[in-house]
Amino acid sequence: LTYSKSTVSRITQELDPQIKKWQQRQLQDYYKYLFTDAVYFYVRVDHQVVSSPVLISVAVDQSGHRKILGVDFAFEESYQSYLNHFNKIKNRGLKYVDLTVSDDHKGLIRAQQELFSHTPHQRCICHFMRNVLSRVPYKEKEKLACYLKQVFNSPNGEMAATVAQMIAQKYQDSYPKVSQILEEELGFTLTYLDYPDH
Repeated sequence: LTYSKSTVSRITQELDPQIKKWQQRQLQDYYKYLFTDAVYFYVRVDHQVVSSPVLISVAVDQSGHRKILGVDFAFEESYQSYLNHFNKIKNRGLKYVDLTVSDDHKGLIRAQQELFSHTPHQRCICHFMRNVLSRVPYKEKEKLACYLKQVFNSPNGEMAATVAQMIAQKYQDSYPKVSQILEEELGFTLTYLDYPDH
């Protein structure tokens, strides 16, 4: 389908008030989990097409339902852009969450810690696994992925740490970076095991 410029302009004018109303709606003050990440899109800025992040926060309420709390365009992923993103959400009513979840972006985590102080943080398991798997050749990825799933399917943190230690020992000589990541960064991915309904 193709649309004329006038049609696109008319649709945009009709949607803008609805989007603005949605962006400004009041939020409840408490959610169990808050997931935050960025998705990149190509957008036109000053007559140039550039890849820019859209910051997105999705929450899970007490009934287990997901709610998109905020969507913000940014010129870059940074501490300041995430700080602005979280401030908008808090200004609309959010006060407490039981757990924040995100990747390992330093600016994102710093902003979360500043505005949701004393809230436990869970590093995204998918991002963590991708990072670990990127350290081995293709032929080894499937086997290592199976090992890592055993870590995250463990019933408690103690068993998860034991399994991870076994994996680290297995790869110590052949792929030492895998062992290093498991030894130094695994703990941030196991926070969810402290929650009874994980």
